[in-house]
Amino acid sequence: MVLMWVGCGAGLMRFWYFLGIFLGGIWVAFGFAYPVSASTNYQVSYRQLKPQQVGTADYRFLFWDVFSAALYAPKKQFAADRKFMLELTYQRPLTASGVADATITEMQRLGYPDAATLEALRPKLEEMFADIKKGTRIAAIRTADGATLFVRDGQRKLGSIRNPHFAQYFFQIWLGEDAKDQDFRRKLLGNKPMQQARYQPVGR
Repeated sequence: MVLMWVGCGAGLMRFWYFLGIFLGGIWVAFGFAYPVSASTNYQVSYRQLKPQQVGTADYRFLFWDVFSAALYAPKKQFAADRKFMLELTYQRPLTASGVADATITEMQRLGYPDAATLEALRPKLEEMFADIKKGTRIAAIRTADGATLFVRDGQRKLGSIRNPHFAQYFFQIWLGEDAKDQDFRRKLLGNKPMQQARYQPVGR
């Protein structure tokens, strides 16, 4: 899911992937990233979903606040195959290399079908995500037709991804049954069991 300090061990590895993965996933499907069109008005989607909070969760590493997360869905009813939004508010700056490493590692763990695409994205990831600061908010919106829109600070579009595999693998990191931090997932879902969201890779 990346900070500019050095450490080692399993806890730090977990910290790096959890920090970087949210932003790194934005460009995972490099060949499928397109500008947001008028038919997918990202600002309207953001404003419509923002008041409809399902749950929140905070991520800490040792003594440091890393980020807070919030899940939004129409009528506060989350379903993985419908429109929803996941927004992270970062409490620490991120390094470009950490974002790239974490993204590639976690998407591969989940079985993303094109490992070569992920590895080829490393330079692009390091270029694009070098300016995440304390207080930066990144929202990922899953649209009704399965596209994923990305918004920075509620206003600036980062792009959209229409790869049919992307939304399933990306949101599985945070909300799926294979999410590594199940307590974090449970809180995002409003402390309710996740019964409707069964993320199965396309074609399986």
